[in-house]
Amino acid sequence: MTTDRPVAHVRIVGLHRRLVDADAGPTPSLGGYGDALAQAPYSLAAAYLKAAGDATPEIQRDCRIEIFDLVDDSLPADTEAPHEEFRLSERHVEQLAAGDPDAVCFSAYCWNVDAILEACARLKQRRPETLTVVGGRAVEDMAPALLRDHATLDHVVGGEAERSFVELLGRWRATGLPLAHDLPPGVFGRSPSGDVVSGPPAELVADLDTIPSPYLAGIVQPAPEGMMLELSRGCLNRCGYCAWNSAKTRRAFSQARLVDELRWALRNEVRHVTLIDSAINYEQSTLERFVAAAEAADPGRELRYTYNLRHELLTPAQVELLGRLRAQQVLLGMESLSEGAMRQSDREPLDRGRFQAALRLLRRLAPDPAASPPTVVGVVLGLPGDTLDGFQRTMDYLGELAAEPAGSPIGAVLVSLLQVFPGTTLWRRRAELGIRVPGRGIPYVLEVGTFPRIDLQRALSYLNKLRVCRPLFVKRPEGAYTLHDPRAPGPADDLRRLVAPRVPGAFRAGWMLRALTPLLDGDGVAVLTFGRHTGEAVVCVRLDRRNAASPCFAHTSRFNVYYQGDVPRPLRGPGLDALMREVVGLLRRNEGTWG
Repeated sequence: MTTDRPVAHVRIVGLHRRLVDADAGPTPSLGGYGDALAQAPYSLAAAYLKAAGDATPEIQRDCRIEIFDLVDDSLPADTEAPHEEFRLSERHVEQLAAGDPDAVCFSAYCWNVDAILEACARLKQRRPETLTVVGGRAVEDMAPALLRDHATLDHVVGGEAERSFVELLGRWRATGLPLAHDLPPGVFGRSPSGDVVSGPPAELVADLDTIPSPYLAGIVQPAPEGMMLELSRGCLNRCGYCAWNSAKTRRAFSQARLVDELRWALRNEVRHVTLIDSAINYEQSTLERFVAAAEAADPGRELRYTYNLRHELLTPAQVELLGRLRAQQVLLGMESLSEGAMRQSDREPLDRGRFQAALRLLRRLAPDPAASPPTVVGVVLGLPGDTLDGFQRTMDYLGELAAEPAGSPIGAVLVSLLQVFPGTTLWRRRAELGIRVPGRGIPYVLEVGTFPRIDLQRALSYLNKLRVCRPLFVKRPEGAYTLHDPRAPGPADDLRRLVAPRVPGAFRAGWMLRALTPLLDGDGVAVLTFGRHTGEAVVCVRLDRRNAASPCFAHTSRFNVYYQGDVPRPLRGPGLDALMREVVGLLRRNEGTWG
């Protein structure tokens, strides 16, 4: 049967915010998934959808599906704090609308929901007949509210979307209009009267191998350090803060599928793979299948891996299996020592003995005895039931482990400000628990009943000091800029006391201290920005925690002091040397009471 109907242009969009550590090299540093994926972000969810559509004959005949990844790499203005959410620009809108796509479908995450809704409105203004669709983890429990509040959004797809999306495209092509009845499973829309309607609940895909691989189909080409790979779907836990996966039924890809995808990775010059399961050691069989596939595909052990583990399930046998692979980083979610915080989050209190045993087992995965272990411990700042004192005890505990005579079992600590996602238990209880989040953007907590905002800011200050006083590598806290306030008793306030009597905005000996910028990352402590009476050129003086082996302008008892970047030629000379000596003198005078 033939038809004169034109082929529909379907654009599946991923909107990404690029946040790359300027000091990070081409390989991912310890700390989190973002380190590996931020250099060249892409949407694996969008690639799965295109693979499913392209593998369906009627969709392939009627639709031309295009993947469209847009990156917001804009720098913040001088007067604003950095941001982690995607911000839609006019240039982005022009790119989305280019070619007049018939349907624009968005993959939603916490950092881009607001931008997606704005994009739908802008696209409808330009071309009202454009179909707008959104799906993804960030909107699974928000479909009715989104459709009620945003008339320019046509459909929301919930849950695992490969089958629902393909069926939606097929029915839409039959009518050319947004669906008002007979919606596919998992799809929400509007009735002719404007009421929100939905199809039946979508069934989980029991056999994951029936979902076409976007890699084997040639749909996506990740950067050498940035491939994402699923071993399984489904999470057994019901943590109160987590929207990882609403499906609690565990399913796994076959060993043959994994072998094929890992061989594809090697052929395409991939060298690092991030496994995006909530944990890869829920079942011994899943882990064994993965290791067997990796050894079959990559006998030379060229690939390195980043993955999540549940420390309470870890056994020596599992670590022996993992030892047959090359670990880049291993993420363990500790969250908090506070029993109250864990119980409010539907988690069992931390068993210190099991946790420490897991850390020491994972120490074996270091490439050699002298190397830093690949284990990254995750801590959540701002959990209901936790307090400033409880958070400090959690971090002190990790600092003590990092100072063990036998060598630290921890490679890095990743502190994340709590996000409270719609649909989670904490979201439903937010009024009861005194949780406040922004009205827009990523739903980081601004305060919690047991952890007021001023204490959250003090916690950031404590982290800054801890990294100087303890041999503990702490990544810049995710969400820290949400709490940024130079006037608050946080890191910036501490830095003012550290360089007193220097005052930002005031001249002293011909130099103005223009800014004090806490770094909150790795070995970095702060950057002090100075300028002269005339001209716009500035000197940036960086403070890192002390490392006697690292060359710098001067060492104090706690800091390395050096110029960051090139010093402008007009500022060089004896006056600059005098400024540096003054800064070093102030640090030596004040650092004894700092920390």
